[in-house]
Amino acid sequence: MQRYRFKTETLGSTDPRLEAALTAAYAGKYRPLCDCTPDGVPMYIARIAQSYVIKRMPNSGNRHGFDCESFEPPAELSGLGEVAGAAIREDVESGMTTLQLDFSLSKGGGKTPPPSSGDSPPTVRTDGSKLTLRGLLHHLWDEAQLNRWTPGMMERRNWHLVRTLLLRAAASSKAKGEQLSQLLFVPETFNLDHKDAIARRRFEALRRLSESRGSSRQLMLIVCEVKEIGSARFGFKVIAKHLPDTPLYLPVDLHKRLAKRFERELALWNADTTNHLLMIATFGYDAALNLTIEEASLTLATSMWIPVEHTWEMELLETLTREHRRFTKGLRYNLPDTRPLASAVLSDTPIGPTALYITPPTAGSTFTQELDTLIEESTVRAWQWNAGAEPMPSLPAAGC
Repeated sequence: MQRYRFKTETLGSTDPRLEAALTAAYAGKYRPLCDCTPDGVPMYIARIAQSYVIKRMPNSGNRHGFDCESFEPPAELSGLGEVAGAAIREDVESGMTTLQLDFSLSKGGGKTPPPSSGDSPPTVRTDGSKLTLRGLLHHLWDEAQLNRWTPGMMERRNWHLVRTLLLRAAASSKAKGEQLSQLLFVPETFNLDHKDAIARRRFEALRRLSESRGSSRQLMLIVCEVKEIGSARFGFKVIAKHLPDTPLYLPVDLHKRLAKRFERELALWNADTTNHLLMIATFGYDAALNLTIEEASLTLATSMWIPVEHTWEMELLETLTREHRRFTKGLRYNLPDTRPLASAVLSDTPIGPTALYITPPTAGSTFTQELDTLIEESTVRAWQWNAGAEPMPSLPAAGC
């Protein structure tokens, strides 16, 4: 349980007095301390809707005890290092995070670019000043702490919880001058007995798609689990797991791009029915008022909703969860697949955190050199697996 120090008392995260303490601290512009270290680590308080939330100060994650919920591996071990402070800017006074996006949320008349897969190809240099669709999904996953795992989470994660945490994360972010939660649609868990009520709430959530600004059509973002990608009368369609009666249509050219760009993710999803295929996309109404995808990105996740990149990372994460380890999954954000990052950082090793690195068989000499430099310059101990050349080595022993 997390504990926080206020001026006259220390309270746990489940203490009924915490809300009043947060209210008073917010009004007095006082920063409580996280009690995870002897000196404490300053936190800040954000007001989101009608509630107060205690949050980690920017760039302070590695100052927390590594068994603390607020501990965060150094940003340079993941793709966060490239976008923090530019594409992602956190304001501790307002509690809001401002996001710069590299895709549009409107579609106007005139000449438009061809549909994108939502991510730059691996060979293209990324721009850390704006988030790709995948970068935005990773930001939401990180803010919702869905890339973190402790043994107590086993069997507790489901779509209802994932949706709740994503919407909460979106409520503290803004993009295009609006609160992200107003731009984002995350389908609620489908229940046949409540089908009509769900449809009414969905209609209200998508109302902005009917608005027009001059000659432009409004778009929104969707994050959903893919159930099926199949043929439509003209083109293709995506059936989301919790939108069985509302297909999302895919133009032929976008389907072709997705199939090529995300060939690996689609193959892994097809091979193991326990995995989840996540989609983040921009979408809007076409001329016939069908929901149609404009740009999209796909991410594979384990059965516990932890994003995963390839089969060797899948093996590593399954081993970690099976052995009841505590870890944070590294997220790539805008970083291309050709650049190394820590697949996970263990926070249960006795001396301190340990970064776990995988070198896939497809990695070239540049990847290997950059990985060596990353490990050498990092203050976090390293474990390495040269996948394809050797079986997975024994993991560092747990001790805290």
